[in-house]
Amino acid sequence: MPRAFRLAVPALLFLAAPALAAGMFGQKKGSTPPQVAARLGKPVPASLLATLDKASKAGLGLSRTPQAAHVKQIDGPRLNKGNKVGVLYIGADFCPYCAGQRWALVLTLMRFGKFHGLQYMASSADDVYANTPTFSFQHAKYESKYVDFKPVETANREGKALQHPNKSESAIFNKFDAPPYVPQYQAIPFVYVDGQYLVTRPLLMPGQLSGMNWDQAAATLAKPSSDLFQQVMPEINLFTAAICRLDGGNPDDVCSAPGVTDANGALLHLGDSAGSD
Repeated sequence: MPRAFRLAVPALLFLAAPALAAGMFGQKKGSTPPQVAARLGKPVPASLLATLDKASKAGLGLSRTPQAAHVKQIDGPRLNKGNKVGVLYIGADFCPYCAGQRWALVLTLMRFGKFHGLQYMASSADDVYANTPTFSFQHAKYESKYVDFKPVETANREGKALQHPNKSESAIFNKFDAPPYVPQYQAIPFVYVDGQYLVTRPLLMPGQLSGMNWDQAAATLAKPSSDLFQQVMPEINLFTAAICRLDGGNPDDVCSAPGVTDANGALLHLGDSAGSD
């Protein structure tokens, strides 16, 4: 599956350019609707976080193997020397595929800790899947006993530089965000799980949120009978199983949940073939 943007990293400077023509996915470019613009950069309220937490917990009970697994086993360096599982995310606010991946990251990581400071964001108005509702990790803090989350938002909606990965993160990005690990060289979003797993494409694609705002998307994700829940939660459970395998199976109520234990069985069979597109 193509990923929307490539990043070049000379001297830690990120230069992003669209890799896909805007008409490929049938969505027109345009301006940002006022109701979307009014929320951008504002704090995500506790009510929306509660709906996302409800969705995340509900997904634990879904025993269903993903139709296509996008978590790949690798052999790379750890992100830190502590006991926590390091998860590195590199993306950008303008990127529609990053927009989808952030939903998946939030739903997964809520199972291991809590987010503070998430802000409303939407992907660029001038690209495919324009104005996809999402969040920004730029000012977010994540508290967890089990996971050390390292988000890097490289640019804002207009493509202006925001954050830069450090030297070790850049080395990981340069090596593992390239063939044979992923189909394209230096594309975002990039998700690296402590040297053991790589998420090879968004677990939630931006097109799956078409026509929804943040509240509608969260409510749909929290509804087990919805197609979105049925499609996304098996992917979330597979990502969760990967973290559980690295942190000793903690917390138990997450790692021993039916959806995660079934996903772990699938993960054991993926090996180096996982995530092939």
